[in-house]
Formats: sequence, C-alpha cells, structure tokens
Amino acid sequence: MRDCYFIVADANMEQAVRGMLQRARFDLTLGCGLFVFDPSNPSQDLLRAVGDNDPGLYQRIESYVRPVRESHRHLAVLIDAEWSGSPGAAKIRADILEACHRSGWPEGDAVAIVMDPELEVWIWQDNPAVEKAIGHQGSSLRAALAVSGVWPEGSPKPPRPKEALEAVLRRNRVPRSSALYRRVAGQISVNACVDAAFVELRSALRRWFPPPVSWSSQQGE
Repeated sequence: MRDCYFIVADANMEQAVRGMLQRARFDLTLGCGLFVFDPSNPSQDLLRAVGDNDPGLYQRIESYVRPVRESHRHLAVLIDAEWSGSPGAAKIRADILEACHRSGWPEGDAVAIVMDPELEVWIWQDNPAVEKAIGHQGSSLRAALAVSGVWPEGSPKPPRPKEALEAVLRRNRVPRSSALYRRVAGQISVNACVDAAFVELRSALRRWFPPPVSWSSQQGE
C-alpha cells in the first residue's frame, strides 16, 4: 500500500499541495517523518475533483474516498468551507468523516481539512516570500493592508483572504493562476501558519509519519 492519498477540490488546492510536498526534504519542513509522494507522478497520491469543485466533492464524497481505501494507508480530503449552498465548516467536516467511515476508513486514518473560509487563508503571512510571489515591492505589504483596513491590526489573517489576494494581484498586475499557489506553498513558513485547518493537516502527517526519534529530540532542545 502507498502512504497517503490527497483529494482536493480544485486546481489551486492541487498546486498548493504539490508546492508543499515537492520541497526538498518536505518532511523536515513539516516536522514529520519522510513518506512517499512522487513528484514525477503526483497522480498516484493526489486527485483533483475535476468538474466538481467544492460542492460536487462534498455531495459525492463517498465515491471519491471509497476507491482508494485498499491502495493507501491514510487519506486527507481538502475542501473550502465557503461556497454557494455550503452547510458550514463543521458540518462539511463531520459529513466527510462519516463518509470515510462508511467507506471502510478506520477512525484516525482519514482527515477532512476544511479551510474556513477558503484556501487563500493559508497564503497570508507577513513574509517577504509571499510579497514577492504576489508582486509587491517597497514597504511592508502587511502595514499597507492594515492602513486600508483589508488586514486589520491584531488579526492573524485578512477577514476576506480571497478578496484581499485578488485585490493585491490586480493592483500589481500579476495574473491569478494555480501556479501562484504552488510557488507560495513552496516558500511560506510552515511554522508561521496558524490556520486551524493547516495545523490539523500538519498534525495528522506528524501522527501518521512520526519523525525519527533523534530528530524529534533535537527539535525539542
């Protein structure tokens, strides 16, 4: 069996996962043990819900998670919380986990990573790498967005992360593409990302693939 299967709702999520897992020694970045994710053939371990996006993936989740029960040890489903007709993050998460259970996934071997409101909440960090990727130059982007009210002081993320990203990209004349999400995910600080959904994914990977004892000890020093 292979190690872990990732099911994502759209192309942006697909590229974000690829950017995260195609880093050199991504295991050290994430603080987990090394597991197999083949960058030359990511389709072995990664599926995008082509044509379905968030609502279709949610509505037909069992048809996605059942076929890979016998091929992979662990499963991570990534989906946004905000879309037309969404029942909300808590119910999406509960329904996906129930579908996984019905499909034969043991409790703890599958996680539902629901990004609230959307994937863009992962991108926003006060980080030069993020600023460069979205075409910002000059003084601190964080400070500029605070002045405009887009990213209020004291808030870990902009309240409307997707709209904030789109506004900055338009202003800087940077095309919004899936490749952007891959570049950012390949450079952002994993430890600086405090979003609950990301922390849940990172924790699951650390639980499923514990780091070597010697490395863990060094991290705790």
